[in-house]
Amino acid sequence: MSLAEYRALVARLYGFHWALDRGLRKAPPQVLGGLNTGERERSPALRADLRALGLADAEIDRLPLCDALSPVRSYAALLGRLYVVEGAALGGRVLAAKLDGVLEGRGVEGRAFFLGRASPDPLPWPAFCDLLEAQGAPAGIAAMTKSAETTFRAMARWLAGGETHV
Repeated sequence: MSLAEYRALVARLYGFHWALDRGLRKAPPQVLGGLNTGERERSPALRADLRALGLADAEIDRLPLCDALSPVRSYAALLGRLYVVEGAALGGRVLAAKLDGVLEGRGVEGRAFFLGRASPDPLPWPAFCDLLEAQGAPAGIAAMTKSAETTFRAMARWLAGGETHV
């Protein structure tokens, strides 16, 4: 992967995660179930990566943003959407290490998204899995699963949806 291709990928990821983060911030308190979704946001790390890759804030602000995510309407749907984000983050550190050839001489700059959250994570993966398992009622599991599948499909369509020139 070239640096230009990586920058375009980060730009597409930013467009998706910005929309996802915005939607979670707009979720009503009864949907959030006490979760601080601000701690789960990934778009700030992507924005930092884009800056490290040479984009100015004005350029980042003009990037295309995903509009395919519907609002989450239940706690189970929220967990399903977060499952996509949290699950994808698990492999990020492995991917971050694979970027050495693309990001020569930049150290950790340009890979904040893939490096993930600083420790300690207020909701580590095992604790998040406990929240998922607590949705044991069939209706909760169905809503969570549908939300995760819908989010995965939206992300796949968005990432495949064309080039972003940056």
